[in-house]
Amino acid sequence: MGVVVVVSDARDGGTNDGSGPARRALPDHAMRRREHLLPFGIVAATETKCLVIGFQVLCSNNIPYFGSSPYSPRILDIFYDNLSFLIADVHKLDDFHSSASKPCHSPTNNSSSKVGPPFSICPGNQNMIFYDCEEPPTQAERQRRGLVDTACGNRTLVGVAKRPDVPGSYFMEGCNATVMPMLARSGEVNPANYKEFISEGFLLTCRHHRLTSSQLESRATTIA
Repeated sequence: MGVVVVVSDARDGGTNDGSGPARRALPDHAMRRREHLLPFGIVAATETKCLVIGFQVLCSNNIPYFGSSPYSPRILDIFYDNLSFLIADVHKLDDFHSSASKPCHSPTNNSSSKVGPPFSICPGNQNMIFYDCEEPPTQAERQRRGLVDTACGNRTLVGVAKRPDVPGSYFMEGCNATVMPMLARSGEVNPANYKEFISEGFLLTCRHHRLTSSQLESRATTIA
């Protein structure tokens, strides 16, 4: 049974290698100060009363997830100074394995479908494009787009969009395209490493403003 946590502004275990905003370790306990709940709220589990502010964070087997769905992306890291964080849509890795209910296939839902206000996908990410095609594309088309086969065979392919990428350019005749963000990389990117890119995640930002203590009190909600 999953337990519920609130991500806190932990001071221990933080790192800053100079490449980005200071990182804070994910806690194993809930913060008692309400100011530290933003932009997250608590999912009711054993408690009957809790604050509902911002967004829910579910913890299952000591792993925090962005939201309360079993298929929510995993939270890898949080940058508290600018309210952005790193998440990975790791459940998409299951798509590349055959099961009794569904054969091996490319992801079918854009990762953006799991993100809504006040969160947004950072424009600095690159995009992976997964294709599920009725027939294998020609070799010329594969080379032109820089596509490689996925583990599912030569009708399911993946490429990495060059930056700046144009969303409309993802269309390919006879194929369904699914877009998934990934951390930006310099130089040539080998799309054959798509599983690694999925696991390493992508950046989100939150435009939630900080509330005062009185505002926090007014937004406290009792969950029956």
